[in-house]
Amino acid sequence: MLLLVAGAALAMDVTHEYNTKADFSGFETYAWMEGTPAPDPFTEERIRVAIDAQLRKKGLLPAESEPDLWVVSHTSVNDDTRVDVNNYAYGGYYVYRQRFAPPVGSATATVRQVPVGGLLVDLVDAGTRRLVWRGTASAILKDYGNPEKSRKRINKATSKMFKKYPPKVKKSSR
Repeated sequence: MLLLVAGAALAMDVTHEYNTKADFSGFETYAWMEGTPAPDPFTEERIRVAIDAQLRKKGLLPAESEPDLWVVSHTSVNDDTRVDVNNYAYGGYYVYRQRFAPPVGSATATVRQVPVGGLLVDLVDAGTRRLVWRGTASAILKDYGNPEKSRKRINKATSKMFKKYPPKVKKSSR
């Protein structure tokens, strides 16, 4: 049971929100602005490549100067405590019938720290300097020891994050 709870706590959660008054049809180009980089350059590069791929897929092009949007990514990494329990002890019948009988077998528990991180991506209107869109993903930066798994999680998160970009903003009737 404990292992299921720990696994659920590390499930990826991806969301996005946006300014309902922003006109997304006018955004055609983007450029990167410094944010909070990942703790290592390889992970930061995987994040930028994944976001670039999503933006290009949505029809946005990188700009050398004067972009329509600034892209700012922020990563955070915390250590999550994991407890792995190997329970070979079973007291079942003995505990029920003889209240103080010792369990049969042995049990071990290992406590370890696992780095888990989140990603926040802001799209800022370059003209007004106002935030127009934000995507977040939790528990995606947890596979530091395995670059391929890390790349897959980042790609999956950014794909989900940008799935409904650009948002369909309803025009107000006046």
